[in-house]
Amino acid sequence: ADAGVISSGPFDVGIVTGGVLYDPFAGIGFRRNSDGYDPIQPGIPRDSWGVSFGSFGGYVDPQYYRVAHIASFAAIFTSTTATTRHQLETTGGAALLEVVQFFSFAADNVLNVHTTVTNLTAVAGPVLFQRNVDWDISPTIFCEIITVDPIAPFAPFVKDVTYSFFEYPDPLRPYRFSAPGGGTFGPRDYGAGIKLDLGVLGPGESKSFDYYYAISQIGQTEAGLRAQLNALGVNYLITGRDSGDPPVNFAALGVAVPTGGGPVISEPGSVVLTGVALVILTGLGLHRRLRPKIA
Repeated sequence: ADAGVISSGPFDVGIVTGGVLYDPFAGIGFRRNSDGYDPIQPGIPRDSWGVSFGSFGGYVDPQYYRVAHIASFAAIFTSTTATTRHQLETTGGAALLEVVQFFSFAADNVLNVHTTVTNLTAVAGPVLFQRNVDWDISPTIFCEIITVDPIAPFAPFVKDVTYSFFEYPDPLRPYRFSAPGGGTFGPRDYGAGIKLDLGVLGPGESKSFDYYYAISQIGQTEAGLRAQLNALGVNYLITGRDSGDPPVNFAALGVAVPTGGGPVISEPGSVVLTGVALVILTGLGLHRRLRPKIA
């Protein structure tokens, strides 16, 4: 419920402490300030993430499925960045995984979500992670055309993808509108989702990876947005456009896939460093008191 807005200047991003895009107080998802274009804000703004360890999963999905088995422990906002820290917990409250997400701008119109997942248990287990966003791209909101890259060159890291905005947020649940072969879909009310396979995490082991959200600058084409993201190292992409002829606005969800499809970066011991970093940042006064939930 608590939230904040970070800005690159020309673009603003709203983030709730749950680690998803859209600040309900400011009414901002991912906004181009020059004309107000925001492909997340219209309708019911929906962004979500989920993580699983073995056969147990949890998620944050404020607009539809709410929150399940995810506990929030910290949120740090500056004017240009945000950091959220969560734990996947069993029904009995046993901690399984820590998830730390650092939101920053890779370019004025490109948001990087650098994510680190740490195994908090004494046993090894397989880990999945996914993000899913609803795009409503003006001027034809609720009527998008989606282009999905095939996942074959990026497997096994990219496990599955979807062009639907309404997939269940638990990564253990298969996508209903799975599109591993890629393709173009629409026009219809669509979005994007990317599910990652982090492999097996040993006790205390961490793995890091990067999601990217982007919206077009005025006059930028879909090909231009893709080229910009590729230059930033984002090599797997799902892009969306309005269904006008010609289209004028675009959005993208992507990941930076390590060479050969994996593995992602292993960072043993990061759980201790993460806790220390949060204490230091709080002590330096970077933790901002968040706005109370409005009834």
